[in-house]
Amino acid sequence: MIVHSKPQNWPYFSNKTNNFKRISVSETVPNNPEVIQENTYLSYAYEFFNFSSSNDFLLFLGAGVFFIVVFGLGLKSLTIYGIARFSHMRNYSISTKLLQAYLARPYSWFLNRHSADLGKTILTGVQQRQASTRNNIATC
Repeated sequence: MIVHSKPQNWPYFSNKTNNFKRISVSETVPNNPEVIQENTYLSYAYEFFNFSSSNDFLLFLGAGVFFIVVFGLGLKSLTIYGIARFSHMRNYSISTKLLQAYLARPYSWFLNRHSADLGKTILTGVQQRQASTRNNIATC
């Protein structure tokens, strides 16, 4: 029996990854020091942190964007790892349950069936279902 349930925490991680993508794309470092004085948010940050020169502030902004991008990529890799681990564990548990169900059959049931066909049926059927489930989870 295959249960069609979706983990509740995967959409949370996917949404967080998308938010970090938006931040990294939208928060590009200005290369013109005059923008610091023109933009109210940059001007406020410049004065709040008491920078002595605009080049130091631009370097600070560049480092901040770099760390945001790296953090977003790290979060995305953890999300992909979690989805892959979840799908592989489901593949293992479903394959094990199907194999136990086949092995619980009486000997006479196996006489008219080829054992290679049984193994192929178990593994390919579960892997196909796993691939479609993984794709559904990844698109959340």
